[in-house]
Amino acid sequence: MSEPEQLQLTLDLPDVGGLRVIWAPEDQVWFWQLENAQGQILQGGMNLRIAGEHSATQAMRVLLKFVLSTADSHLADFYGVVTVWARINRAALAKALTDLPGLPDRD
Repeated sequence: MSEPEQLQLTLDLPDVGGLRVIWAPEDQVWFWQLENAQGQILQGGMNLRIAGEHSATQAMRVLLKFVLSTADSHLADFYGVVTVWARINRAALAKALTDLPGLPDRD
């Protein structure tokens, strides 16, 4: 990651909550955090890895895809409350992925 690139990104979704990614250079991973609409932390971790060149926007895109995946079929890495939150807010999360600036969405 080059110096001028953004090292963190927060995506606030009204009436849904927030998603945050922060680069941890010492560990070479992205820290991630999910909050509900009331600002309560649902889950976070230090284990979001992206192969190749990456940015905060790409890390957010990957996080959104994982959250949407758990909405479709629970992923063991997410708490049950995150799966329920993702299912309830699936449309807003999918729209956020589509609206996220940067590279075009690639499935």
